[in-house]
Amino acid sequence: MTVGDRISVGFALHNRSKSAAQVTLWPLDPYLVLRAADGTVYDTRAPLMGWPMVTSAPITIRPGATLQAGPVVIPGVRWRGPLEITPGCSGKTLPTLDVRVLALAPPPDESAAVAAVVAATGHLLDHCAPQTSGAAVEGKIDPPSGTAPPMDAKCSVSVSSDGDFWVAQALIVIPRDLPDVQIYQPYETLWPLTGPPTPPTTPPPPQEVIAWEFVLTGIRVIPVAAAEVAVSDATGQMAPFWGWDGTGWQSMGTGSCGGEGFGFGGPGPIIEFISACAYPQPVRPGH
Repeated sequence: MTVGDRISVGFALHNRSKSAAQVTLWPLDPYLVLRAADGTVYDTRAPLMGWPMVTSAPITIRPGATLQAGPVVIPGVRWRGPLEITPGCSGKTLPTLDVRVLALAPPPDESAAVAAVVAATGHLLDHCAPQTSGAAVEGKIDPPSGTAPPMDAKCSVSVSSDGDFWVAQALIVIPRDLPDVQIYQPYETLWPLTGPPTPPTTPPPPQEVIAWEFVLTGIRVIPVAAAEVAVSDATGQMAPFWGWDGTGWQSMGTGSCGGEGFGFGGPGPIIEFISACAYPQPVRPGH
């Protein structure tokens, strides 16, 4: 496996007996637990623990039949190997898989890594482009196309070396003075892993936070995980959404302003242009 690759494991439950068998897949089944050489533990159940869930009804598997479950995915690998990956399902832990992680040489220096991440965001950071690791800049986030107003933002890229590759964390904060944003690792979420997500801070809307993690080798910049939270007022307006498809930004249509939206787990974020949610300006008499 090469650093940046995602891990995808399928599960198959095969009935080898001569009679029908019933299987109950519990919430969060099947699952994977990854242990990296640096001590990191990544459990695919963790981001959803504490959420209300419903256990599925028992599933009957006929003699000789197979039930396919999964696949279970861990976003792009950003840890040094070797990795120990332990699958589990229906209360049973399966044999651990040992996985090597290969990497190419990293970019020549830290500033080159920051510049490479900025370039890999599909022009998202063209007008809010950090130049130094960990040093935030103020600027604007423009929509890929259309007429939505740009969003005033504070942007940063923090890079760290993991031996043969770099790990980079891009963070976009709207408004610029939104305080106390925390990214929960190794899951790349913007909320504690103890229940349904809540906004990362308590100031009134509008607010939006986008976290985006990358792995960099000598010739590749690989988006591996992202999360976003957006909170806006119900103003009667419609806000456009854009999603990262792996190579660029694709329109996802529009949604009504108001409430809270969130997401995590994909290689790239979904961005809601909450700048379109401003209350309409009153029309003055005579205009």
